[in-house]
Amino acid sequence: WLIEQPHASADQIFNRFYGLSVAGQITRQNPDIERVLRAWSLALPGDEDALLSALEQNPELKSTVLAATPWFRQAQSESQRKRELAGLVTRNELLSESSLALMQLQNLQLENGAWPWFSGMFPSEQVTANIVAGFGFLLKTGYKPDDMASKMVEMACGWLRSELARQQEVFIRDSLTTPNSQVLHTLYALSFFGDGKSLSDTERFWLDKVHVPEYQESVMLQSLMATLLWRNGRTSEAASIIATLEELLILEDGEMRRFRLPHGPYWHQAPVESHVAALEAFREVSPQNSTIAGLENWLIQQKRTQSWVTTRATVSAVYALASSSRELFRVEKPDPIRVMGQRLRDDKRVSGSGFVSHTWLGDELPSRLGDLIIDK
Repeated sequence: WLIEQPHASADQIFNRFYGLSVAGQITRQNPDIERVLRAWSLALPGDEDALLSALEQNPELKSTVLAATPWFRQAQSESQRKRELAGLVTRNELLSESSLALMQLQNLQLENGAWPWFSGMFPSEQVTANIVAGFGFLLKTGYKPDDMASKMVEMACGWLRSELARQQEVFIRDSLTTPNSQVLHTLYALSFFGDGKSLSDTERFWLDKVHVPEYQESVMLQSLMATLLWRNGRTSEAASIIATLEELLILEDGEMRRFRLPHGPYWHQAPVESHVAALEAFREVSPQNSTIAGLENWLIQQKRTQSWVTTRATVSAVYALASSSRELFRVEKPDPIRVMGQRLRDDKRVSGSGFVSHTWLGDELPSRLGDLIIDK
C-alpha cells in the first residue's frame, strides 16, 4: 500500500522508499517469505487462489454476501496488493525501485538540507523531521544506508539543528515557557543519529524544556519524551514516565493491551502512531516488560480488522513490527485446528497466509460443532 501511493510529495516518496526497503529487508531475513511469494505468482497446485484475499477465497461468502458488502472493494484491493508485491519480488525489482525512490527524494531535498512538502514550496520542519525519523526507523530494522542516503540524512539533521537554534532565540526573546510539540518530535528524530553524549547547546536547552506537565495528557508525547530522555542518559526520568504509561494501559481479550485515547485533529493524538511510540519507549526503557507483546498484539489486530488507514500509521506500524524481537514473520508449522477433539485436515492450506476452509452440510452439523480449539 505504501508503494502504491501516487503523490509526488516528499513524505509520500519517502514512504514508497520505506516500504520497498522494509519489504526487501524482511524477505532477505526470512527466505521463506520470498519462496511463498514466488509460489503464489506461479499458482502452483494448492496455491491457485493464493493471490486472492481471504474473503474472496471463501466460496460461500463470494457467492452470497461479499459482493453486497462494503468489504468487497477492500478484498479486491488486498488481492491487487498481493499480486503487485509478488511481482516485485519475482521480477527482482525491490532494489531498483527502492533506488529510484531514493533518487527522487534526493532531487526534492533543498540545498539547505530540508525537504518541502512538494517541489517549489518552502522548507518544512514537520516533513523533514518525519523523513529523518523514518530513516531512523529503517536503521532499527537492520537497514544499511548507502552514501547517498547518509549524506541526505546528515544534511537534514544539520538543518533541523539550525531550526531548533532559531526557535530557541524566539523562545528566549518572547519569554515563553512551553515549547510546541514539534520541537519534541524534531529532537526525537535527531536522537536516532546521536550518541546521547555529544549534544549541542541548543539540544541540551530544549531537552530541559520539553519535560513539561502540558505533555502529560498525550500518550504519544509522553512516549517520545521517555525515549528521548533514555537515549540521552536521563534514565530515571524516562523510567518514571514508563511507569505512568503502564498505569494507563487496558488489558483486553487475546492478551492485547491498549490505551484509551481521545479523538482529536492533532498529529500526537493519532491512535496507531501513539501506540507505536509507547511500544518503542517500553522496548528501549523496559525491554523485559510483559506489556510489549500485548501492545504488538493490539497493533496486529488493527490490521486484521480495519487496516492501518493512513500512510503515517502504516509506516509506524511496519516499523514497530519489523523491529520486534519476536519471530513475527516466521512460522515453523501451522497451528492445528481441532473440532470436537478431531483435527481438521489442512493439506490444502494456502502457503504463507495459512488460509484453510472446511464445510459441513445438513446432517453433518453436530450439536457440538462450536467446540473448536486452535493450538498456538
